Amino acid sequence: MAIDLNQPGEQEDGNSQGTQGDMIEEEVLACQFACWFPTFKDVTFKSEIIALSENFVKYLLADGIHVPLPKPKDSDEASDGSWGSGGDSDDEARDPEGVFDFPELESAVRAAISRLNGQVIPKLNWSAPKDAHWIHGSLKCCSPTEVFTLLKASDFVSHDLCHAFDHTASSRRRPDAFTLVLRRWHSLHESSEFRAFVRDAELLAISQRQTGGFFEHLLNTEEAEAIQAAIREFFEQKLRGRFGLKRYVFDVYVDIPPRRRVWLMDFSPWGPTTDACLFDWEDLSEMAQASPASPEFRVVQSEADRRGRLENFHQIPLELAEMGSKEGLAELLEKADKLLAQKEAYKYEEYSAESETVPDMTTTYKTHNVVVTIKDKTRRELSSMGLPAGEDFSTEDGKTRWTWAPVENNKEDELMQLLSQHGIDVAEFTWQSFVELYSEVYEKSLSTVQVVDGQLVRKVKVVKVWLEANLFSQKHVLILKTKQQQGRVQHLRNIRTLSMRMRAVQQWSDAVAEALFLRLGIPEQQQKNMLSVTNSETREEVEFSVSFPGLKTVYTIMEVRCEVLNPQDQRWQYIGLPSAEDFTFCRQEQLATGEYDMILTRCGPCFGASLTSWPSWPMLRPSPWHRGVGSISGSK
Repeated sequence: MAIDLNQPGEQEDGNSQGTQGDMIEEEVLACQFACWFPTFKDVTFKSEIIALSENFVKYLLADGIHVPLPKPKDSDEASDGSWGSGGDSDDEARDPEGVFDFPELESAVRAAISRLNGQVIPKLNWSAPKDAHWIHGSLKCCSPTEVFTLLKASDFVSHDLCHAFDHTASSRRRPDAFTLVLRRWHSLHESSEFRAFVRDAELLAISQRQTGGFFEHLLNTEEAEAIQAAIREFFEQKLRGRFGLKRYVFDVYVDIPPRRRVWLMDFSPWGPTTDACLFDWEDLSEMAQASPASPEFRVVQSEADRRGRLENFHQIPLELAEMGSKEGLAELLEKADKLLAQKEAYKYEEYSAESETVPDMTTTYKTHNVVVTIKDKTRRELSSMGLPAGEDFSTEDGKTRWTWAPVENNKEDELMQLLSQHGIDVAEFTWQSFVELYSEVYEKSLSTVQVVDGQLVRKVKVVKVWLEANLFSQKHVLILKTKQQQGRVQHLRNIRTLSMRMRAVQQWSDAVAEALFLRLGIPEQQQKNMLSVTNSETREEVEFSVSFPGLKTVYTIMEVRCEVLNPQDQRWQYIGLPSAEDFTFCRQEQLATGEYDMILTRCGPCFGASLTSWPSWPMLRPSPWHRGVGSISGSK
């Protein structure tokens, strides 16, 4: 969830026409979260406010980045996530060696996180620590330790502490009190965030909030007008007359259609130190003097127009900040080894396949692979296992014989050798390509590599789903034309239907159900009751992979026909039926970094040859099942 990261801006008297650099204390104070949240609880995300002690403020201002240390187990009333060594009776204390301990604050934060569904985003009076998101990969926090570490590492938070009133005529250097705000975490898409500018109590301008991304659907005139109308209505009904300032900046999140609900995210002061996004403050000042009839709306027009993110200029790796000696480097490497060991110690796999012993029965296989590392093989208790010498041993009264074998993960070498033996030059692969091939074959089971007639072949299974509906006395089929992913829009020039990579041992019926749910959100029970599903045909396509040069890939494509039994049923409204209206579907996909990316697909009515650039319900052409129609999701 994106919450305002900006520093309080320079302001002028809301009743005057002074310069944009004239700022007054009251405007800065009014934009503190604790000041406006009680009034606007009904239109913003669930949040909790916790008062901060002076000792915690001193901790945030102290030099260096101090990572929380666990208390010893024998500390009085110590909790696993507490900071410092315990032992001081004060509620908020700092020991002589600079290790901080805030048990009451930690307890309050942990309780608030629990009440907010276990995941929060922190901020201080004005700012969220967006410039420190690199520490955990996002601002999402699940523990007090994560919250405190983000606050400690953030320059934006430091600005709240020391420089909030720098551009005012006030002698005040800080607010009367500092508060920690914990907001319930929501996975929001950046294309739905907007910043609006209000001057003389009138809505002056609206800008795309995250200017580092290009979102092509925002260029659609109808979409842009709908967003503007929603924000204008929100301003008139929810903000005008309720917020005390005559000029200010507010951020909103606009839900995707058909809901179009607008959520208030934050208020910021009017002025140059608040990010003007796609405007600049001179433009806004001139626009205010011109008194336009309607607010101006700006979005990023192309990939080339994307702007850098402000927070990216403030970050250094936390580990480097901690590393001041050779011992620090050794500790860092030891920590990395432990994390890698934890990641590789457990693996869970689940797949379905036809039983080899019972005909026509599908069996679900669940495998838990656990690696246990023996730290001290010399312990006498382990002698029955042949340690420390690694000798063979028996169990179950000698019925089972065990031996200690050397552990080598030689699958990478095995794959590299296999490729080389069949004339494929691994040097032409990028390292990312080789890692991807290894992952899909050995870890994710999304493909296999086999020798066929002396040639190495990569085999991939794909399910394609043709979803049909009888609309307006004509057969229609749902197709996809545009997909937005990781801030980029992919144009699909040919007709493309729902498609998904299958796992190597997955049954086509399971793959169809999974594709309909993951790509369109159709629940399994609704599929069973309201769709007619038949296996249409299976075919193969052969091509040489672009990502894996020289490796022939055989795609086994299972095309499946699904017909909506009653398109007039109102339960199909979320996919644009029965009126064949536009609809947008959002889904999340986990990236290699562990973060989740929001994928947007737009749908709408389209007929005959006049296809739009969006997924749609066009009339079904005479032979939709002929070879070569569409494209394959995930093909290399």
